Amino acid sequence: MTRLGSSIQVAREALVTHAFNVFEQVREIPDLFEQVFEQTAVFLVQLPQLNIIDEGKLRKFGRYIHEGYKDNPYHNSLHAIDVMQTVHFLLNLPCFLGYFTVLEQFSISIAAAIHDYRHPGRNTDFLRNSMDALYVSFNGISPLESMHSANSLSAALGLACERTENKTGNDKDDVAWLVETPMDFKQQVHRCISQLVLATDMSKHVEIFSSFKDLVSTKKSEATSMFSTEQDRLLVLKMILKLADLSNTFRPWTACHEWAQRLQQEFMEQAAQERSLGLPVFKLGDGTMPLEKLQTSFYPMFVLPMLSTLSGAFEEVSAIRDVALSNYQRWASSCVPRSEEQP
Repeated sequence: MTRLGSSIQVAREALVTHAFNVFEQVREIPDLFEQVFEQTAVFLVQLPQLNIIDEGKLRKFGRYIHEGYKDNPYHNSLHAIDVMQTVHFLLNLPCFLGYFTVLEQFSISIAAAIHDYRHPGRNTDFLRNSMDALYVSFNGISPLESMHSANSLSAALGLACERTENKTGNDKDDVAWLVETPMDFKQQVHRCISQLVLATDMSKHVEIFSSFKDLVSTKKSEATSMFSTEQDRLLVLKMILKLADLSNTFRPWTACHEWAQRLQQEFMEQAAQERSLGLPVFKLGDGTMPLEKLQTSFYPMFVLPMLSTLSGAFEEVSAIRDVALSNYQRWASSCVPRSEEQP
């Protein structure tokens, strides 16, 4: 493996814990994005099943993607690092280790890296209400997730895309790691990565989560494997990526709190722009909902049900569930009015 810096070993050790704190790590390792990308996606192309991929171009692609992340409070490259790390951590749990093909592992590693590429720091409602070009370009269908996937994979395929040159001077041919691979491989990789990225659209959450609960129920009643078909494995991978996308909720409290503040700040920036444009104002950013209330609404609606179902199917996920529950209880205790607090 090519060493990217003197702190490579620190990053490797950090990849195998759910207690990862990206804010602490990046202070010590400025090229943390590249190091995590190296040890997840790039590492896999050294295996025989993926040796048709140009390792050098893939490494440059990682830097290209890193530079494409915008300086948003929440949807930024640090969040992408968090998601990459969590995916790697989950894939290496005993309940998942060895059940996915190398190509599937590689696809979700790439999906984690690109899943919020060039995110504008505004949600789909803002794009629709402002008739943003991004919303129009994708006909209002998962416009953010479609953009993250399309722009990233266009670069990987050497196609025309929004950015053809990055800060390090790599043109589109330098990062086009899919160009020289067989057509059926291109199609398979594109299909898997794009479906995974699109699954991070929270408007699709109920549909995907319901399908997963049905899968769990069916497999338990039949006493069969959760990984028996490609379609089943893809659904499990979608849940892994969706869970990783919410990893801020089961980080150590200091990181969890920092991420919550950053998300609220991004919501408030959107609301301020909406006011200035005369658009409907995003309720979660209008200043009426305290940070604690925002969190205690989100956990029981999305995080805890997901973790309950996943830990029921895969016992090793229960450790993450317990951390999320502890963080939720801490947020909830902050919401108790002083008059109701115990003496």
